[in-house]
Amino acid sequence: IQQMRADLIIYSVPVPIIMCNDKAIITIINEAALNLLGYEREELIGKKIDMIIAEEDRSSHDAQMLSAKDR
Repeated sequence: IQQMRADLIIYSVPVPIIMCNDKAIITIINEAALNLLGYEREELIGKKIDMIIAEEDRSSHDAQMLSAKDR
């Protein structure tokens, strides 16, 4: 039931939410994020987050992901 509540919140809020696993693979993306990015859900689920991060920002994003993993 708690997972259902979390899913309801994630998928219904007007704020873009993208969640990835520890390998930076997109596992969850809500409608607000899809609308902002202009993709369909099937185009992003299972893909690396890098595909929606500007090339010049990828190295700093990778560093942030590694830092978060160490916590």
